[in-house]
Amino acid sequence: MREVQKITVENQGAYVMSFYVKSPGDIKTKSSGTLAYGEYATIDLKDYPKIRPGATVWPRVDVTLGPDMSGDHVRYQPNGQVAVYRCHGTVFDPKIKLLPGGAELEAAAADGEASEATPSEPAEQVAS
Repeated sequence: MREVQKITVENQGAYVMSFYVKSPGDIKTKSSGTLAYGEYATIDLKDYPKIRPGATVWPRVDVTLGPDMSGDHVRYQPNGQVAVYRCHGTVFDPKIKLLPGGAELEAAAADGEASEATPSEPAEQVAS
């Protein structure tokens, strides 16, 4: 399983979305905030002490007016590596794909603009 410190999700879908990162035990990060087509955000898991090295993590995407979806699982390690996921499709059929290791965002290469979701509070334990 791929080991990463940060999770980036890029919206290339015909919808508005946001995402957060989940870990077993209903631990989750703060939301990325709203992302329109062409926008992306990165969540750095080192900012969430409840998510321990070695934990399985994955992005949970909330599609506005559409079904929510989860990305493939990766493992958290504070190693500076980034897992990049690309969302695509339509509000009726959204999809998410984990890009191969070393993949770079087209938007990042073009203009260097990214929003980084940082916690205002530590990761929270959510009751089931």
